[in-house]
Amino acid sequence: MNISDRIGDLRLRFGDTLLMQGTRDAVEELQDDPSLLLLSRVREPVPRRHKRWLAILIIVGVMLGASLGHLPIANVALIGAL
Repeated sequence: MNISDRIGDLRLRFGDTLLMQGTRDAVEELQDDPSLLLLSRVREPVPRRHKRWLAILIIVGVMLGASLGHLPIANVALIGAL
C-alpha cells in the first residue's frame, strides 16, 4: 500500500505543509477553502515562442552536420547545445 492509497487516512497537524498539484481551475477552487492557506500564487510558465525558430534551426543544423559526416555526432550535438 502506498501513500496515494492512504491519503484519505492521513491527519494533518498544525504546521504541516501539503504540496498539491492540479489543473488551474482545481487550484483556484482550493483558494476559496477557508481551511487551507495558499502559500504562493499559482503561476503558469509562459512559453518562449520567440525562440522556437532558433530551436528548430539548431535541431536542423545538428541533423545536417551529423549527416554530412565531417564531425562526429557528439561534437555536432555539443556545438548545437552551446
